[in-house]
Amino acid sequence: MKFPSLFSPVKINNLVIQNRIIMAPGMCGGELMRHAGTGIVMVRGDLSVPEKERDVFKESHVELRQALNYAHESGAAASFHIHHFGLHGSNALGPSSCIRETDGVQVRAMDEDDMADCIRKYTEFALKAKKFGFDMIDLHLGHGWLGGQFLSPYFNKRTDKYGGSLENRARFPLRLIKSVREALGDNYPIGMRWSATDCLEGGLNFEDSLAFVKMAEPYLNAVEISCGTDFEPEAHVHCQSIFLKERMPNVKYARIVKKECPSLVVAVVGAINRPKDAEEIIANGWADLISMSRSFLADPEWAIKAREGRDDDIIPCLRCRYCDSDQNRGCTVNPRYSFLNVKGPHDYPIYPIPKIEKSKNQKRVVVIGAGPGGISAAVTARKRGHEVLVFEKNGYLGGALQDISKSEYKYEIGLYLNYLKRQLDQCGAMVKLNVTASPEMIKKLSPDAIVLSSGAKPIKPPIKGIDLPNVMDCYKALENSDSWGKRVVIIGGGTNGVEFALEQSCKKNREAVVIEATDTLATNATRDFRIFSRQLLQSTTLVKTLLETRCTEITPDGVSVINKAGATNFIPADSVIYCVGLHSPGPNELLPWYGIAPQTFLVGDCRAPSIIKDAVSDGYGVGLNI
Repeated sequence: MKFPSLFSPVKINNLVIQNRIIMAPGMCGGELMRHAGTGIVMVRGDLSVPEKERDVFKESHVELRQALNYAHESGAAASFHIHHFGLHGSNALGPSSCIRETDGVQVRAMDEDDMADCIRKYTEFALKAKKFGFDMIDLHLGHGWLGGQFLSPYFNKRTDKYGGSLENRARFPLRLIKSVREALGDNYPIGMRWSATDCLEGGLNFEDSLAFVKMAEPYLNAVEISCGTDFEPEAHVHCQSIFLKERMPNVKYARIVKKECPSLVVAVVGAINRPKDAEEIIANGWADLISMSRSFLADPEWAIKAREGRDDDIIPCLRCRYCDSDQNRGCTVNPRYSFLNVKGPHDYPIYPIPKIEKSKNQKRVVVIGAGPGGISAAVTARKRGHEVLVFEKNGYLGGALQDISKSEYKYEIGLYLNYLKRQLDQCGAMVKLNVTASPEMIKKLSPDAIVLSSGAKPIKPPIKGIDLPNVMDCYKALENSDSWGKRVVIIGGGTNGVEFALEQSCKKNREAVVIEATDTLATNATRDFRIFSRQLLQSTTLVKTLLETRCTEITPDGVSVINKAGATNFIPADSVIYCVGLHSPGPNELLPWYGIAPQTFLVGDCRAPSIIKDAVSDGYGVGLNI
């Protein structure tokens, strides 16, 4: 076996787990559970909803019974994951009174009766889950939920015996854990999900967090180490890390917990996307279990492929965070995933787009351009049984991904590019590199369908000096990043411009100035990108941002700019990069391609400047509709 440690059994209390992989709760469920191949599947239950909604253990709640059965059918243990939103819940109860910032609701500080009632509900919920057939319980006290709110000085401002010192702040969550243990008995597995730090200024630090785990250790069998806070945007970006953040950020905490709390089975979560990394963590004894969520959205067969040694065929999560985005929500690399029309207490993803099925009539499909959209269309069409011919004008596959993957922040893009190349090679499509296809040439092939996926080109702004040798577009800049000078000016403060600035400052110790015509950076990016990139920008003195400012001229020595007030300035620079957007092929370029085949499709940037997610989704959908 390629990953023997990852697929070795482990015991939690008296429960034997078949391997070291946990399917974390939240965004995973339904179809994902049934064929997960993991050791544990977590199913969540919310204690902060009204009583009638919380009684999910009635047999009339088919969804929960189905989830339990799905977990067992896959060979996994089913863990019921109990959480309480606390001050963020519909009942608005927390450790301290406050006005909730999100909606202005008055939060009431819990008194002794509230605490006793909450502990009773936790205990009853856990007992019902055990009786229902769940194999273990996980108490979620991290991520800023109720237990974590009491532990964190950021939320807990009490002056009684439940506030102030760590011993006081730990009093209520410890009572809760003890009550659940006493009710379930010594031989039933109980775990706790926990934040090593809540990543809030003045909040829970790791020293206190570790001390609390030690306090709770006598009543627990396992602990999962995470970090961050869900309902606080500035800290939420650390719960589910974006690609700008380090990979596997919580392993350093798990290693310490593992050493300091020897009786606990320790799980760790957070950007552990490769079986190779998971194997190393387990083999070295840094943790006992690996918990994942987004990796299963990207590839529901992650564990199965890893078990079979087919890790090269795993679709990697890009950590782009579009799966939890405030716009265009979905998975970049798995077009079947969606949150649309989700109903019920468990808002698991659904799959409205069908699986790939063989076509009744084989057709000849020509794909022009082998970027992510073109490859997605080619592989999907080929899997449906069509004859597929791919023409790429460059000598390499992947289109813009080839350059994007060179960024030090885009490690996962490199993995995905390699995945796409392998899929195209394995599917049996005929691929021609260094061939610029023309309508006349393709017409001779008598295709039944043409997929145009030739990409977009950088917009060149009409600035004096734009063609000087020290000036590059965004793609050329990635190709030649090592040749940039010490001082860099970036024209355009969109997502790409901000990434350039961060890479130059945080990774390569260069000075960077970002010139943006609007009043906001990265306006089209996800919320998490905007927040975390701002945190990084604030942490470095090497980046300067000039908003509501335009570049008027570029010289060999720098750029001239003018701001909204009309003030001008000259900024010295060794290299100038412009990334002000892309332009797709115009109507005159596209029209000659129509009429050659019964079906003609535009995919990705060829249709309109877009993100990788849209290109992959376009390609998949086109492949299904040929």
